[in-house]
Amino acid sequence: MDTTRPNIKIDLPYDDNGTLKFEKVLCRQIGDYYLVSSIPVFSHAVAFGDIILLEEDNGNFYVDTVISPSGHSVIQIMIKKPEFIERLLKTLHDLGIEATTRADEFYLVVDVPPRINFSQLTSILEKYAESEIIAYRHACISDEHLLSCTKN
Repeated sequence: MDTTRPNIKIDLPYDDNGTLKFEKVLCRQIGDYYLVSSIPVFSHAVAFGDIILLEEDNGNFYVDTVISPSGHSVIQIMIKKPEFIERLLKTLHDLGIEATTRADEFYLVVDVPPRINFSQLTSILEKYAESEIIAYRHACISDEHLLSCTKN
């Protein structure tokens, strides 16, 4: 009997104002491991492209270990001025960021690939935050991006 599951949804925990909640994230099987193939919207545990080992409990799958980080980071952005969204998306696109997810009209989640200048991106987002156009937080930062911020 074949027990492989090429595409599955896993449960990622996140804290919602003190309440433990879970979001479903799509993964693709690669041998004994799984590749995170969608951007986590709320969780801080993994990023797009990470290779993970899963644990199964009563038919639900959870991250046991990150086997190989992808180098991607995730940034969560709350839009304070909705009329600004198109300008923000263009700015992100101009930096080379293609993958974003809109959880709703005021909440944007951004996948930041390893090749992106993370310091430059953070600097731009900080200027928008100081102007009270957005609020943002780094949900999951890769080691490479973290290192690039500490060099400056």
